[in-house]
Amino acid sequence: MNGDGTIVVRLASLQNTNAWAKAGVMVREGTGSGAKFAFCCVTPTSGVAFQSRTASNTDASNIPGSASAAPRWLKLSRSGSLLKGYESADGQTWTLVGSVTISMANPVQIGLAVTSHNDGVLCTAVFDQLVITPSGNG
Repeated sequence: MNGDGTIVVRLASLQNTNAWAKAGVMVREGTGSGAKFAFCCVTPTSGVAFQSRTASNTDASNIPGSASAAPRWLKLSRSGSLLKGYESADGQTWTLVGSVTISMANPVQIGLAVTSHNDGVLCTAVFDQLVITPSGNG
Protein backbone atom coordinates (compact mmCIF):
# COMPACT_ATOMS: atom_id res chain seq x y z
CA MET A 1 0.00 0.00 0.00
CA ASN A 2 1.17 3.51 -0.79
CA GLY A 3 0.25 6.20 1.72
CA ASP A 4 -2.48 6.06 4.33
CA GLY A 5 -5.05 3.40 5.02
CA THR A 6 -6.76 1.09 7.47
CA ILE A 7 -7.00 -2.67 7.86
CA VAL A 8 -9.80 -4.28 9.90
CA VAL A 9 -10.36 -7.96 10.59
CA ARG A 10 -12.05 -10.31 13.03
CA LEU A 11 -9.75 -12.96 14.45
CA ALA A 12 -12.14 -15.88 14.89
CA SER A 13 -9.68 -18.30 16.49
CA LEU A 14 -6.01 -18.82 17.28
CA GLN A 15 -4.22 -22.06 18.07
CA ASN A 16 -2.40 -22.06 21.42
CA THR A 17 1.14 -23.07 20.46
CA ASN A 18 2.67 -20.71 23.05
CA ALA A 19 1.37 -18.07 25.49
CA TRP A 20 2.84 -15.48 23.09
CA ALA A 21 1.64 -17.04 19.84
CA LYS A 22 -0.14 -14.19 18.07
CA ALA A 23 -2.24 -13.23 15.10
CA GLY A 24 -3.39 -9.86 13.89
CA VAL A 25 -3.00 -6.93 11.51
CA MET A 26 0.36 -5.48 10.53
CA VAL A 27 1.88 -2.59 8.59
CA ARG A 28 5.51 -3.24 7.79
CA GLU A 29 8.31 -1.50 5.91
CA GLY A 30 9.46 -4.44 3.83
CA THR A 31 9.72 -8.15 4.49
CA GLY A 32 13.17 -8.31 6.10
CA SER A 33 13.40 -9.75 9.62
CA GLY A 34 14.51 -6.41 11.10
CA ALA A 35 12.02 -4.17 9.26
CA LYS A 36 10.08 -1.41 11.02
CA PHE A 37 6.49 -2.38 11.80
CA ALA A 38 3.30 -1.82 13.78
CA PHE A 39 1.21 -4.86 14.78
CA CYS A 40 -2.09 -5.10 16.64
CA CYS A 41 -2.61 -8.70 17.72
CA VAL A 42 -4.31 -11.22 19.96
CA THR A 43 -2.55 -13.99 21.89
CA PRO A 44 -4.16 -17.17 23.25
CA THR A 45 -3.43 -16.42 26.92
CA SER A 46 -1.74 -13.01 27.18
CA GLY A 47 -4.55 -10.89 25.70
CA VAL A 48 -4.37 -8.16 23.08
CA ALA A 49 -1.17 -6.23 22.34
CA PHE A 50 0.13 -3.41 20.15
CA GLN A 51 3.72 -4.07 19.13
CA SER A 52 6.08 -1.95 17.06
CA ARG A 53 9.65 -1.46 15.90
CA THR A 54 10.42 2.20 15.19
CA ALA A 55 13.91 1.71 13.75
CA SER A 56 15.24 -1.11 11.60
CA ASN A 57 17.04 -3.97 13.35
CA THR A 58 16.12 -2.89 16.88
CA ASP A 59 14.01 -4.51 19.59
CA ALA A 60 10.24 -4.26 19.36
CA SER A 61 8.11 -2.61 22.02
CA ASN A 62 4.87 -3.98 23.46
CA ILE A 63 1.80 -2.16 24.79
CA PRO A 64 -0.74 -4.48 26.41
CA GLY A 65 -4.43 -4.18 25.62
CA SER A 66 -7.31 -6.03 27.23
CA ALA A 67 -7.02 -9.59 28.53
CA SER A 68 -9.37 -10.74 25.74
CA ALA A 69 -8.72 -13.75 23.54
CA ALA A 70 -10.21 -14.66 20.15
CA PRO A 71 -12.72 -14.01 18.80
CA ARG A 72 -11.69 -10.34 18.70
CA TRP A 73 -11.83 -7.53 16.15
CA LEU A 74 -8.58 -5.70 15.32
CA LYS A 75 -7.92 -2.48 13.42
CA LEU A 76 -4.67 -0.79 12.39
CA SER A 77 -4.62 2.64 10.77
CA ARG A 78 -1.80 4.57 9.11
CA SER A 79 -1.98 8.33 8.68
CA GLY A 80 1.37 9.70 7.61
CA SER A 81 3.85 8.35 10.12
CA LEU A 82 1.20 7.82 12.84
CA LEU A 83 0.05 4.23 13.31
CA LYS A 84 -2.76 3.32 15.71
CA GLY A 85 -3.96 -0.11 16.81
CA TYR A 86 -7.47 -0.78 18.11
CA GLU A 87 -9.46 -3.72 19.47
CA SER A 88 -13.19 -4.38 19.64
CA ALA A 89 -15.59 -7.05 20.84
CA ASP A 90 -18.16 -6.30 18.14
CA GLY A 91 -16.41 -4.43 15.29
CA GLN A 92 -18.42 -1.28 16.09
CA THR A 93 -17.05 0.14 19.34
CA TRP A 94 -13.26 0.49 19.25
CA THR A 95 -10.71 0.90 22.06
CA LEU A 96 -7.25 2.29 21.31
CA VAL A 97 -4.57 -0.22 22.33
CA GLY A 98 -1.56 1.86 21.31
CA SER A 99 -0.08 4.30 18.83
CA VAL A 100 3.38 5.05 17.54
CA THR A 101 5.10 7.36 15.09
CA ILE A 102 7.20 5.48 12.54
CA SER A 103 8.58 6.95 9.34
CA MET A 104 8.18 4.26 6.64
CA ALA A 105 9.09 4.42 2.97
CA ASN A 106 6.29 3.65 0.51
CA PRO A 107 5.03 1.21 -0.46
CA VAL A 108 4.47 -0.57 2.86
CA GLN A 109 3.35 -4.15 3.36
CA ILE A 110 -0.11 -4.35 4.96
CA GLY A 111 -1.95 -7.50 5.92
CA LEU A 112 -2.42 -10.36 8.32
CA ALA A 113 0.36 -11.89 10.39
CA VAL A 114 0.57 -15.06 12.48
CA THR A 115 3.41 -16.47 14.58
CA SER A 116 3.54 -19.59 16.75
CA HIS A 117 6.27 -18.02 18.91
CA ASN A 118 7.67 -21.53 18.96
CA ASP A 119 10.43 -22.14 16.39
CA GLY A 120 9.58 -25.01 14.07
CA VAL A 121 5.93 -25.24 15.15
CA LEU A 122 3.15 -24.02 12.86
CA CYS A 123 0.23 -22.03 14.27
CA THR A 124 -3.26 -21.83 12.80
CA ALA A 125 -5.37 -18.68 12.95
CA VAL A 126 -8.79 -18.14 11.40
CA PHE A 127 -9.65 -14.63 10.19
CA ASP A 128 -12.86 -13.33 8.65
CA GLN A 129 -14.47 -10.06 7.58
CA LEU A 130 -11.19 -8.55 6.32
CA VAL A 131 -11.41 -5.00 4.94
CA ILE A 132 -8.43 -2.95 3.72
CA THR A 133 -9.28 0.67 2.98
CA PRO A 134 -6.58 2.79 1.35
CA SER A 135 -7.07 6.55 1.62
CA GLY A 136 -5.42 9.50 -0.06
CA ASN A 137 -2.92 8.05 -2.51
CA GLY A 138 -3.14 4.56 -0.87
